[in-house]
Amino acid sequence: VEIDGQGRLLIPAILRESADLKGEVAVLGNLTYLELKNLEGLRKRVETEPLTVEDQQILSDLGI
Repeated sequence: VEIDGQGRLLIPAILRESADLKGEVAVLGNLTYLELKNLEGLRKRVETEPLTVEDQQILSDLGI
């Protein structure tokens, strides 16, 4: 999709439905593209799968 003159993206309905993008979404930057996720689903995943010490070490090694 393309960004319009006001900086908005229009995601086609078929993609919104298949990705369960209803209501609020999380927009994640991934270097060369944006990733959209259902916000409530992302919150649940963060709660049930918190960062581990190993995850933190990998991020540290990357300078993040």
